[in-house]
Amino acid sequence: MEENWEIKQSLKELRELKGQNEVNLALKKEEQLRAGDSLELYEKLEKEITALNEVMTNNEKIEAEMQANLDKNVQEKKQIEEKMLVASSQYTTLVNAAKCYDGFEKTLSNQHTEKNTLNEKISLGKEFVNLHKEKAEKDTKIHELEQEISKMKRELAEKVKF
Repeated sequence: MEENWEIKQSLKELRELKGQNEVNLALKKEEQLRAGDSLELYEKLEKEITALNEVMTNNEKIEAEMQANLDKNVQEKKQIEEKMLVASSQYTTLVNAAKCYDGFEKTLSNQHTEKNTLNEKISLGKEFVNLHKEKAEKDTKIHELEQEISKMKRELAEKVKF
């Protein structure tokens, strides 16, 4: 805020100038009182006093305008800082939301992977049950065939005996 520094410097200079002008005004009024009977000197000093008063009035107006500008700049700076703070906060919130989303996405991906793994296990389990069922059926069939073979051997043995 270089502009603020310049305004402050100008205000300082105007206040110093005001002090000098007040001293000059007092000296001119004192000189006017001592002018005594010299009407020409009195009128000359009166014009200088009037001109000095006008300069001081203008300087006071300028000082008031500069002070108002300084106050306005300070207020604008404060508002900008507040907006920056809000923007920073919103940015932080967005970053945190993005991190949350990334975490959610990873969790979802992990859950998807876990679901796929679970589905594979279920599929393997079903396949195991089916294979076990087939084995039991084949074992039963083999047992039946073995019994049939045994029966045939007994019958054959009985036929051979006769």
